[in-house]
Amino acid sequence: MKKTRLISILILSGAVLFAGKASVNFQKPALARTGSVGSIDLVINADKAIHGLQFDLAYNPAEIKLEKASASDKFMFETREVSDGVIRGIIFSMEGLAINEGLKFDFSPLPGFEGSSNIDFNEIILADSHGNEVEAAEAQSYEISFSNSLLPAKTEL
Repeated sequence: MKKTRLISILILSGAVLFAGKASVNFQKPALARTGSVGSIDLVINADKAIHGLQFDLAYNPAEIKLEKASASDKFMFETREVSDGVIRGIIFSMEGLAINEGLKFDFSPLPGFEGSSNIDFNEIILADSHGNEVEAAEAQSYEISFSNSLLPAKTEL
């Protein structure tokens, strides 16, 4: 009896130790800038289907402004400012669909700001189809750049 119990504990411990972590990463979209708006996508990579995500997105409100946060119409996606420069978001499907599409965030520089600013993704909570938490890798950070040097210059031959 003790042997069976010990083997069961070892098997369960091994499953927990070797289970893959999910990661949530920023990705620069193909068209990352339009005018003075910089866009980034948030992409989930996991071994199992992710059905829910809650997170905090932090940025420097003295440098940049969140213009828009969006997701596919198949999902409920809500954001709320919890403090100056911190947005809390939650996404899930009322039909129980897995989140297999990225979230898009559009930022713009405040008047007079030119340069790079950090965007941090914190307090990540991922859930499977039963609402059980899925372990997530460490929080991510992304640097978005607003520099006039990226604009095309007029040249003549």
